[in-house]
Amino acid sequence: MTSARLRKAVASGAVLALIVAVPTQAASKTKRARIAARFVASQQAADGSIVTFSVVGSTADAVMSFVAVGRGKGAIQEAIGFLRDEVKAGNVIGVGVASKVLMAAYAAGKDPTGFGAHDLVAQIENAEQLDGRFGDTEFSYVYDQALALLALEAAGIDPSAEAVAWLEEAQCGDGGWQFDQPSGPNDDGECFDEASGSDFNSSDSNTTALAVQALEVSEGTEMVVSDAFGYLEALRDSEYGGWGYTATFPTTDANSTSLVIQAYAAAERLKPQGSMGALISLQHRLCGKKGGAFGFTFDGKKKTPPDAGATIAGMVGLLKKPFPIRPRTVTKPAPKPKQCR
Repeated sequence: MTSARLRKAVASGAVLALIVAVPTQAASKTKRARIAARFVASQQAADGSIVTFSVVGSTADAVMSFVAVGRGKGAIQEAIGFLRDEVKAGNVIGVGVASKVLMAAYAAGKDPTGFGAHDLVAQIENAEQLDGRFGDTEFSYVYDQALALLALEAAGIDPSAEAVAWLEEAQCGDGGWQFDQPSGPNDDGECFDEASGSDFNSSDSNTTALAVQALEVSEGTEMVVSDAFGYLEALRDSEYGGWGYTATFPTTDANSTSLVIQAYAAAERLKPQGSMGALISLQHRLCGKKGGAFGFTFDGKKKTPPDAGATIAGMVGLLKKPFPIRPRTVTKPAPKPKQCR
């Protein structure tokens, strides 16, 4: 798989990474997350966006991570301004991205029913089809369905029984969910359809972890959730202790590991021993201009350069905070970098 394709998967919570031996964990996870916030803030563009792959989606993700950490007041304000302008300009169209923006607005204490002179809640509610699916089969995905349920939770709205059932019934035979389409008649137990020719057309840790979080806030069926954890336990990288994207790409990565840790937190389950250490192992040292950033992957025994997308994900993973991120007034800026000695 090419690096470009893997980076595209990051926008959906899908990324491949390698990991080396666990470094010292003397610094608290809260401190690590706060220092990571400084790196993300340093990546903010003049228009307020923070670009990883999806400019709107990644900026919304960054807002939620800043709020979760409680640092980055100025960065949040600028990012919210960018998101508001994008909504007003009519650039927030898909169910998934609209759901992320709604959750970002909610986390930042903004009214999603009048965000950028637009009602994001109504936009998502109006996208629900008769069978409970949000959006149509061409431009919405299983991943988006989970995001929509989480966004409705943030808005204080109980999703329809049909919407919850649609997500449950999309589950693959192995207990996971795949990113794009629900389990179909031509799929194997991992939702893989050989005719598709896609490396991502199978159950994956990212969609599964997000589905678990959505079903937890939407009162989904306990057996469905239990099966999901069975899948995640089987998928866990036995060598490095975290999670990769799929059984085909099983090596621990920051985005997948963070999302799975969030799922365990949402279900109030004890995370497997060593999984947090696996996530911390992907974080660069805490000092210097790029201190606290997470690497996208590893090249041999070395971390690849600091990556904003992996760092945004790593922040909420360190804090074990599931979606939606609850509102919090952030009054402090991101920490200043400390010089390495």
